[in-house]
Amino acid sequence: MKRQAVVLIAALAAVLMVAAYRGRTRLAAGVAVCGLIGLAVAVAIDLPQGLEVGRPGLAFTGTEARLLEGFWAEVACSAVLILCGGLLAHYSRGVTGERKRRGRSGGDTRRPPRREVGGIYPGLQAEQ
Repeated sequence: MKRQAVVLIAALAAVLMVAAYRGRTRLAAGVAVCGLIGLAVAVAIDLPQGLEVGRPGLAFTGTEARLLEGFWAEVACSAVLILCGGLLAHYSRGVTGERKRRGRSGGDTRRPPRREVGGIYPGLQAEQ
């Protein structure tokens, strides 16, 4: 059941990313929320279950439980979703605002040509 919930959260995050990329910038924060939910599932559910020794702990003395790579991968992926969702929300605001301004003007939507200075673009000139 938990595995299906985490896969559902990941699918929702992917859909929200695509929607944010296509111009619905308010949905970009939802990617970070999906990461927070994934992190909460990892800490609240997987951490206690991963540290439970179970039957081997009762049968053998000195048995200790260890968290496996899957737990740390889940935590890392949730952290990446939080980071990328925040960055997507931050940087997608300016891009869509620029598109809207271009669309309202009704004029030429092509970029103006860059000005060259002596055959070199202004940002690429070397200091002398």
